[in-house]
Amino acid sequence: MYISFIQILDKGEMQIAEKERQAMLEAMKKEIIGIVASKCVHPDTNRLFSADIIEDALDHIGFGPKINDSAKKQANFCIKALSELYYLKKADMEIKVTVNSDWLKFLYDEQKEVIRERKRGLKQ
Repeated sequence: MYISFIQILDKGEMQIAEKERQAMLEAMKKEIIGIVASKCVHPDTNRLFSADIIEDALDHIGFGPKINDSAKKQANFCIKALSELYYLKKADMEIKVTVNSDWLKFLYDEQKEVIRERKRGLKQ
């Protein structure tokens, strides 16, 4: 056991069993499918696709996960590849901004001033 730790530290790599590799690849594929399913929608209805549909589409294009790349990077690649073959688009991002009431009042007052100045400019 001690020798294998030294080998890993010296060479920077480790031999893994085939079953461990398969388990890692399967877990990564499920993570990628989850990311793609959460980020892709039907362009007309804006409804998300199910993970099963995404998995079938990825199998159809012959996608296989790579252990060396991150799941997010591979998911972005998959979205691009799927959007070329299938009718889907990347979902619009939603952001949530939380501000305290003092800051909100300040922004509201500033915006009212900007609107007044624009109205003055239009009247001239």
